[in-house]
Amino acid sequence: MFRRFHLNFHSACAAIWFAPGLAFAYLGGFEEQDGYHTPVTTAGYLVVDGYGLMPSLSIAGDAVFYNGSPLNGLISWVPPSATPNSTGDGTHGSDVTRYNAGGFGTNNGGPGGLGTDIADDSGLWQVVSGGRFNDDANAPNFNGTAIQGRDHIITWRYPNPHSGEQILDVFASDVDLIYDYTMDTRDLNGSAPGSTSEKRVTMSFFYCPTDSDDGFMENVLSLGIRDDFDQTLLEFGVTGDNKVQYRVGNASLWQTTSTSIGTQGWSQIIMTVDAFDNTVSFSAVPWSDTTGYGPQEDFITDVSLGLNAGNLEKLRWSTEGGILDAGSGAVAYKNTFDDFAFNVVQVPEPGSAMLLALGGAFLLRRRR
Repeated sequence: MFRRFHLNFHSACAAIWFAPGLAFAYLGGFEEQDGYHTPVTTAGYLVVDGYGLMPSLSIAGDAVFYNGSPLNGLISWVPPSATPNSTGDGTHGSDVTRYNAGGFGTNNGGPGGLGTDIADDSGLWQVVSGGRFNDDANAPNFNGTAIQGRDHIITWRYPNPHSGEQILDVFASDVDLIYDYTMDTRDLNGSAPGSTSEKRVTMSFFYCPTDSDDGFMENVLSLGIRDDFDQTLLEFGVTGDNKVQYRVGNASLWQTTSTSIGTQGWSQIIMTVDAFDNTVSFSAVPWSDTTGYGPQEDFITDVSLGLNAGNLEKLRWSTEGGILDAGSGAVAYKNTFDDFAFNVVQVPEPGSAMLLALGGAFLLRRRR
Protein backbone atom coordinates (compact mmCIF):
# COMPACT_ATOMS: atom_id res chain seq x y z
CA MET A 1 0.00 0.00 0.00
CA PHE A 2 1.23 3.47 -0.78
CA ARG A 3 0.56 6.63 1.17
CA ARG A 4 0.83 10.18 -0.23
CA PHE A 5 2.69 12.91 1.65
CA HIS A 6 3.04 16.63 0.92
CA LEU A 7 3.70 19.91 2.67
CA ASN A 8 0.38 21.76 2.97
CA PHE A 9 1.43 25.31 2.05
CA HIS A 10 -1.70 26.08 0.06
CA SER A 11 -4.94 27.51 1.44
CA ALA A 12 -8.52 27.75 0.22
CA CYS A 13 -7.77 31.24 -1.04
CA ALA A 14 -4.75 30.21 -3.12
CA ALA A 15 -5.50 30.55 -6.81
CA ILE A 16 -3.64 29.26 -9.85
CA TRP A 17 -5.65 30.08 -12.94
CA PHE A 18 -4.64 27.99 -15.93
CA ALA A 19 -4.72 29.50 -19.39
CA PRO A 20 -7.70 28.39 -21.47
CA GLY A 21 -7.06 25.58 -23.91
CA LEU A 22 -9.19 23.46 -26.21
CA ALA A 23 -12.58 22.98 -24.59
CA PHE A 24 -16.07 21.89 -25.36
CA ALA A 25 -18.33 22.63 -22.37
CA TYR A 26 -18.92 25.49 -20.00
CA LEU A 27 -21.22 26.70 -17.27
CA GLY A 28 -20.09 30.29 -16.67
CA GLY A 29 -23.01 32.70 -16.31
CA PHE A 30 -25.34 30.89 -18.78
CA GLU A 31 -25.15 33.71 -21.31
CA GLU A 32 -25.28 33.24 -25.08
CA GLN A 33 -21.49 33.58 -25.25
CA ASP A 34 -21.19 30.93 -22.53
CA GLY A 35 -23.11 28.55 -24.79
CA TYR A 36 -26.74 28.87 -23.61
CA HIS A 37 -29.56 30.05 -25.87
CA THR A 38 -32.87 31.79 -25.28
CA PRO A 39 -35.12 32.71 -28.25
CA VAL A 40 -34.77 36.43 -27.46
CA THR A 41 -31.40 36.20 -29.23
CA THR A 42 -32.02 36.19 -32.97
CA ALA A 43 -28.63 36.75 -34.64
CA GLY A 44 -27.74 33.65 -36.64
CA TYR A 45 -30.90 31.76 -35.73
CA LEU A 46 -34.15 30.91 -37.50
CA VAL A 47 -36.31 33.97 -36.82
CA VAL A 48 -40.04 33.28 -36.47
CA ASP A 49 -42.35 36.02 -35.15
CA GLY A 50 -39.33 37.83 -33.77
CA TYR A 51 -37.84 34.87 -31.88
CA GLY A 52 -34.51 33.19 -32.63
CA LEU A 53 -35.11 29.44 -32.82
CA MET A 54 -32.82 26.46 -33.32
CA PRO A 55 -34.02 24.40 -36.32
CA SER A 56 -34.84 20.80 -35.53
CA LEU A 57 -32.71 18.23 -37.33
CA SER A 58 -35.47 15.63 -36.92
CA ILE A 59 -33.06 13.28 -35.19
CA ALA A 60 -34.39 9.74 -34.82
CA GLY A 61 -35.44 9.00 -31.26
CA ASP A 62 -35.96 12.61 -30.22
CA ALA A 63 -39.42 13.57 -29.00
CA VAL A 64 -41.64 15.56 -31.36
CA PHE A 65 -44.24 18.09 -30.27
CA TYR A 66 -47.45 19.54 -31.61
CA ASN A 67 -46.86 22.72 -29.59
CA GLY A 68 -50.04 22.24 -27.60
CA SER A 69 -52.36 21.43 -30.50
CA PRO A 70 -52.23 18.71 -33.18
CA LEU A 71 -53.64 21.31 -35.59
CA ASN A 72 -50.26 23.08 -35.54
CA GLY A 73 -48.43 20.08 -36.97
CA LEU A 74 -44.98 18.98 -35.86
CA ILE A 75 -42.74 21.87 -34.85
CA SER A 76 -39.63 22.50 -36.92
CA TRP A 77 -37.37 23.82 -34.15
CA VAL A 78 -35.91 22.52 -30.90
CA PRO A 79 -38.83 23.04 -28.51
CA PRO A 80 -38.39 25.83 -25.96
CA SER A 81 -39.65 25.26 -22.44
CA ALA A 82 -42.82 27.34 -22.37
CA THR A 83 -45.24 27.63 -25.29
CA PRO A 84 -47.84 30.36 -24.80
CA ASN A 85 -47.92 31.06 -28.53
CA SER A 86 -46.98 29.47 -31.82
CA THR A 87 -43.23 29.99 -31.43
CA GLY A 88 -42.58 29.75 -27.71
CA ASP A 89 -41.72 32.11 -24.90
CA GLY A 90 -38.69 34.16 -25.89
CA THR A 91 -37.35 34.25 -22.32
CA HIS A 92 -37.26 30.45 -21.85
CA GLY A 93 -34.68 28.36 -23.65
CA SER A 94 -34.86 24.72 -24.62
CA ASP A 95 -34.03 21.99 -22.15
CA VAL A 96 -30.24 21.83 -21.87
CA THR A 97 -30.22 18.15 -22.91
CA ARG A 98 -31.81 18.90 -26.32
CA TYR A 99 -29.06 21.11 -27.79
CA ASN A 100 -25.31 21.72 -27.44
CA ALA A 101 -25.74 23.69 -24.22
CA GLY A 102 -22.38 24.94 -22.96
CA GLY A 103 -20.70 23.78 -26.15
CA PHE A 104 -20.62 27.03 -28.13
CA GLY A 105 -19.88 30.72 -27.50
CA THR A 106 -16.51 32.41 -27.16
CA ASN A 107 -16.24 33.04 -23.40
CA ASN A 108 -13.34 31.33 -21.60
CA GLY A 109 -11.77 29.96 -24.76
CA GLY A 110 -14.97 28.66 -26.34
CA PRO A 111 -15.14 27.63 -30.00
CA GLY A 112 -17.82 30.16 -31.03
CA GLY A 113 -20.73 28.97 -33.12
CA LEU A 114 -24.42 28.76 -32.29
CA GLY A 115 -26.87 26.61 -30.43
CA THR A 116 -27.79 23.57 -32.54
CA ASP A 117 -30.00 20.52 -32.26
CA ILE A 118 -28.33 17.34 -31.01
CA ALA A 119 -29.63 13.88 -30.23
CA ASP A 120 -31.28 14.21 -26.83
CA ASP A 121 -28.83 13.48 -23.99
CA SER A 122 -25.81 13.24 -26.31
CA GLY A 123 -24.19 16.45 -25.05
CA LEU A 124 -22.61 17.39 -21.73
CA TRP A 125 -26.03 17.63 -20.04
CA GLN A 126 -27.95 14.41 -19.43
CA VAL A 127 -31.26 13.51 -17.79
CA VAL A 128 -31.05 10.80 -15.15
CA SER A 129 -34.73 10.95 -14.14
CA GLY A 130 -37.71 13.30 -14.32
CA GLY A 131 -37.30 16.59 -16.13
CA ARG A 132 -37.40 16.26 -19.89
CA PHE A 133 -38.24 12.58 -19.54
CA ASN A 134 -41.52 13.55 -17.90
CA ASP A 135 -42.27 16.13 -20.60
CA ASP A 136 -41.44 13.61 -23.33
CA ALA A 137 -43.84 11.10 -21.82
CA ASN A 138 -46.62 13.62 -22.50
CA ALA A 139 -45.59 14.26 -26.10
CA PRO A 140 -46.89 15.01 -28.65
CA ASN A 141 -49.55 16.93 -26.74
CA PHE A 142 -47.12 19.06 -24.76
CA ASN A 143 -48.07 22.49 -23.50
CA GLY A 144 -45.91 24.27 -20.97
CA THR A 145 -48.05 27.34 -20.35
CA ALA A 146 -49.02 26.48 -16.77
CA ILE A 147 -46.68 26.86 -13.79
CA GLN A 148 -47.45 23.26 -12.86
CA GLY A 149 -46.65 21.19 -15.90
CA ARG A 150 -43.04 22.13 -16.68
CA ASP A 151 -40.12 19.87 -15.79
CA HIS A 152 -36.75 20.98 -17.07
CA ILE A 153 -33.38 22.58 -16.68
CA ILE A 154 -33.23 25.55 -19.03
CA THR A 155 -31.64 28.95 -19.49
CA TRP A 156 -34.02 31.74 -18.54
CA ARG A 157 -33.84 35.41 -19.53
CA TYR A 158 -34.44 36.33 -15.88
CA PRO A 159 -35.54 39.78 -14.66
CA ASN A 160 -33.00 39.87 -11.79
CA PRO A 161 -29.88 37.84 -12.63
CA HIS A 162 -26.77 38.03 -10.49
CA SER A 163 -24.99 39.37 -13.57
CA GLY A 164 -25.57 39.48 -17.31
CA GLU A 165 -29.05 38.63 -18.60
CA GLN A 166 -29.56 34.89 -18.20
CA ILE A 167 -29.61 32.30 -15.41
CA LEU A 168 -30.05 28.53 -15.09
CA ASP A 169 -33.56 27.49 -14.04
CA VAL A 170 -33.99 24.09 -12.35
CA PHE A 171 -37.71 23.32 -12.28
CA ALA A 172 -39.44 20.09 -11.19
CA SER A 173 -43.10 21.01 -11.06
CA ASP A 174 -44.53 17.48 -11.42
CA VAL A 175 -41.98 14.84 -10.43
CA ASP A 176 -38.50 14.65 -8.89
CA LEU A 177 -35.66 15.63 -11.20
CA ILE A 178 -32.03 14.52 -11.54
CA TYR A 179 -29.66 15.89 -14.21
CA ASP A 180 -25.91 15.40 -14.68
CA TYR A 181 -23.44 17.84 -16.19
CA THR A 182 -20.00 16.65 -17.32
CA MET A 183 -17.24 19.16 -16.61
CA ASP A 184 -14.60 19.99 -19.21
CA THR A 185 -11.36 21.91 -19.60
CA ARG A 186 -13.28 25.08 -20.44
CA ASP A 187 -14.90 25.00 -17.00
CA LEU A 188 -11.59 24.27 -15.28
CA ASN A 189 -9.65 27.02 -17.08
CA GLY A 190 -7.51 24.65 -19.13
CA SER A 191 -7.01 21.90 -16.55
CA ALA A 192 -8.29 18.53 -17.75
CA PRO A 193 -10.90 16.90 -15.49
CA GLY A 194 -9.02 13.63 -15.96
CA SER A 195 -6.06 15.10 -14.05
CA THR A 196 -7.96 16.44 -11.02
CA SER A 197 -7.26 13.48 -8.71
CA GLU A 198 -4.01 15.31 -7.90
CA LYS A 199 -5.60 18.74 -7.52
CA ARG A 200 -7.62 20.96 -5.25
CA VAL A 201 -10.70 22.29 -7.06
CA THR A 202 -12.84 25.12 -5.70
CA MET A 203 -16.22 25.76 -7.30
CA SER A 204 -18.27 28.83 -6.49
CA PHE A 205 -21.67 29.90 -7.78
CA PHE A 206 -24.67 32.05 -6.91
CA TYR A 207 -28.00 30.57 -5.93
CA CYS A 208 -31.50 31.97 -5.35
CA PRO A 209 -34.32 29.82 -3.85
CA THR A 210 -38.10 30.26 -3.96
CA ASP A 211 -40.76 30.93 -1.34
CA SER A 212 -43.36 28.53 -2.76
CA ASP A 213 -41.86 25.57 -0.86
CA ASP A 214 -41.43 27.32 2.51
CA GLY A 215 -43.85 25.01 4.32
CA PHE A 216 -41.57 22.01 3.67
CA MET A 217 -38.72 21.64 6.19
CA GLU A 218 -36.79 18.84 4.48
CA ASN A 219 -34.27 18.94 1.66
CA VAL A 220 -35.69 20.17 -1.66
CA LEU A 221 -32.56 20.59 -3.78
CA SER A 222 -28.97 19.40 -3.96
CA LEU A 223 -25.96 20.01 -6.16
CA GLY A 224 -23.22 17.42 -5.79
CA ILE A 225 -19.66 17.09 -7.08
CA ARG A 226 -19.01 13.55 -8.35
CA ASP A 227 -15.87 11.72 -9.45
CA ASP A 228 -15.14 9.17 -12.15
CA PHE A 229 -15.68 6.34 -9.62
CA ASP A 230 -19.33 7.48 -9.50
CA GLN A 231 -18.85 8.71 -5.94
CA THR A 232 -20.48 11.87 -4.59
CA LEU A 233 -17.75 13.84 -2.83
CA LEU A 234 -19.57 16.94 -1.54
CA GLU A 235 -23.14 18.21 -1.84
CA PHE A 236 -24.76 21.59 -1.34
CA GLY A 237 -28.39 21.43 -0.28
CA VAL A 238 -31.24 23.65 0.81
CA THR A 239 -34.45 22.98 2.72
CA GLY A 240 -37.88 24.19 1.68
CA ASP A 241 -37.64 26.95 4.27
CA ASN A 242 -34.29 28.02 2.75
CA LYS A 243 -31.80 26.67 5.31
CA VAL A 244 -28.34 25.86 3.90
CA GLN A 245 -27.33 22.19 4.05
CA TYR A 246 -24.28 20.11 3.14
CA ARG A 247 -23.40 16.43 2.93
CA VAL A 248 -19.90 14.88 2.79
CA GLY A 249 -18.87 11.78 0.88
CA ASN A 250 -21.04 8.74 1.50
CA ALA A 251 -23.00 10.36 4.34
CA SER A 252 -26.71 9.62 4.09
CA LEU A 253 -27.90 12.42 6.37
CA TRP A 254 -27.92 16.12 5.53
CA GLN A 255 -26.21 18.54 7.90
CA THR A 256 -28.69 21.41 8.21
CA THR A 257 -27.15 24.71 9.28
CA SER A 258 -28.85 27.61 11.03
CA THR A 259 -28.06 29.85 8.04
CA SER A 260 -31.06 31.03 6.04
CA ILE A 261 -30.79 32.55 2.58
CA GLY A 262 -33.24 35.03 1.11
CA THR A 263 -35.23 34.85 -2.09
CA GLN A 264 -34.76 38.49 -3.15
CA GLY A 265 -31.02 38.26 -3.78
CA TRP A 266 -28.19 35.88 -4.63
CA SER A 267 -26.26 33.86 -2.05
CA GLN A 268 -22.78 32.65 -2.96
CA ILE A 269 -21.91 29.00 -2.33
CA ILE A 270 -18.27 27.85 -2.22
CA MET A 271 -17.36 24.14 -2.44
CA THR A 272 -13.80 22.77 -2.38
CA VAL A 273 -12.64 19.22 -3.04
CA ASP A 274 -8.99 18.34 -2.46
CA ALA A 275 -8.79 15.04 -4.31
CA PHE A 276 -5.11 14.63 -3.38
CA ASP A 277 -5.64 14.85 0.38
CA ASN A 278 -9.23 13.52 0.20
CA THR A 279 -10.69 16.46 2.07
CA VAL A 280 -13.53 18.92 1.42
CA SER A 281 -14.53 22.43 2.52
CA PHE A 282 -17.87 24.20 2.34
CA SER A 283 -18.73 27.90 2.80
CA ALA A 284 -21.46 30.39 1.95
CA VAL A 285 -21.90 34.13 1.68
CA PRO A 286 -25.61 34.35 2.53
CA TRP A 287 -28.03 36.96 1.26
CA SER A 288 -30.63 38.22 3.73
CA ASP A 289 -33.79 39.86 2.38
CA THR A 290 -33.69 42.28 5.32
CA THR A 291 -29.98 43.08 5.80
CA GLY A 292 -28.32 42.15 2.49
CA TYR A 293 -25.04 40.23 2.37
CA GLY A 294 -23.56 38.87 5.57
CA PRO A 295 -19.98 37.70 6.15
CA GLN A 296 -18.70 34.46 4.68
CA GLU A 297 -19.60 31.48 6.84
CA ASP A 298 -17.20 28.53 6.80
CA PHE A 299 -19.18 25.45 7.78
CA ILE A 300 -16.41 22.87 7.30
CA THR A 301 -12.73 23.24 6.38
CA ASP A 302 -10.52 20.41 5.10
CA VAL A 303 -12.75 17.69 6.54
CA SER A 304 -11.85 14.11 5.62
CA LEU A 305 -13.97 12.53 2.90
CA GLY A 306 -13.61 9.07 4.35
CA LEU A 307 -12.89 7.71 0.87
CA ASN A 308 -10.32 7.99 -1.90
CA ALA A 309 -11.45 10.53 -4.47
CA GLY A 310 -10.93 9.99 -8.17
CA ASN A 311 -10.94 12.63 -10.89
CA LEU A 312 -13.71 15.22 -10.56
CA GLU A 313 -16.03 14.49 -13.44
CA LYS A 314 -19.67 15.55 -13.01
CA LEU A 315 -22.08 17.83 -11.22
CA ARG A 316 -25.46 16.37 -10.27
CA TRP A 317 -28.57 18.48 -9.77
CA SER A 318 -31.38 16.80 -7.79
CA THR A 319 -34.62 18.44 -6.72
CA GLU A 320 -37.96 17.41 -5.25
CA GLY A 321 -40.95 17.89 -7.54
CA GLY A 322 -44.70 18.31 -7.36
CA ILE A 323 -46.67 18.97 -4.18
CA LEU A 324 -44.25 18.82 -1.25
CA ASP A 325 -46.72 19.32 1.60
CA ALA A 326 -50.40 19.65 0.80
CA GLY A 327 -51.17 20.75 4.36
CA SER A 328 -48.85 23.75 4.19
CA GLY A 329 -49.39 24.50 0.51
CA ALA A 330 -45.71 23.89 -0.25
CA VAL A 331 -45.09 23.07 -3.91
CA ALA A 332 -41.95 22.72 -5.99
CA TYR A 333 -40.97 25.75 -8.02
CA LYS A 334 -37.88 27.34 -9.55
CA ASN A 335 -34.33 27.01 -8.25
CA THR A 336 -32.03 29.46 -10.00
CA PHE A 337 -28.24 29.48 -10.45
CA ASP A 338 -25.78 31.96 -11.93
CA ASP A 339 -22.07 32.69 -12.39
CA PHE A 340 -20.14 29.46 -11.83
CA ALA A 341 -16.37 29.82 -11.40
CA PHE A 342 -13.63 27.24 -10.75
CA ASN A 343 -10.17 27.45 -9.17
CA VAL A 344 -7.78 24.57 -9.80
CA VAL A 345 -4.58 24.19 -7.74
CA GLN A 346 -1.94 21.54 -8.26
CA VAL A 347 -1.25 19.53 -5.08
CA PRO A 348 1.38 19.58 -3.90
CA GLU A 349 2.10 23.01 -5.31
CA PRO A 350 5.33 23.30 -7.32
CA GLY A 351 7.13 25.16 -4.51
CA SER A 352 6.05 22.59 -1.96
CA ALA A 353 7.13 19.71 -4.18
CA MET A 354 10.56 21.30 -4.62
CA LEU A 355 10.94 21.74 -0.86
CA LEU A 356 10.01 18.09 -0.41
CA ALA A 357 12.63 17.00 -2.94
CA LEU A 358 15.32 19.24 -1.43
CA GLY A 359 14.43 18.11 2.06
CA GLY A 360 14.67 14.46 1.06
CA ALA A 361 18.03 15.04 -0.61
CA PHE A 362 19.31 16.89 2.48
CA LEU A 363 18.27 14.06 4.81
CA LEU A 364 19.85 11.48 2.51
CA ARG A 365 23.09 13.48 2.51
CA ARG A 366 23.05 13.77 6.34
CA ARG A 367 22.38 10.02 6.65
CA ARG A 368 25.38 9.25 4.43
